[in-house]
Amino acid sequence: MKSPEQFTVEGTVLVSDKDKSGHIIRVLIETDLFERYIVNNDDQGVKLMEQLNKHVKATGVIENKQLNGDKVFTISGFEVII
Repeated sequence: MKSPEQFTVEGTVLVSDKDKSGHIIRVLIETDLFERYIVNNDDQGVKLMEQLNKHVKATGVIENKQLNGDKVFTISGFEVII
């Protein structure tokens, strides 16, 4: 079985979803071309929540599914650009 190909996305971390109390439960990365990548809520995804509204470069795997029409992205690492 072929392992998933690594992919790099650069963009701004934005809120994707909040719970009923208003707490952020999911973020996304929006590129300069307005492409949106929903970030999985694993360890790296939770760490990315702390970088809200910052410009980041993230590397990971695009999952074979979508959420609300946007691609789901499992990140293996990221760096804050701005």
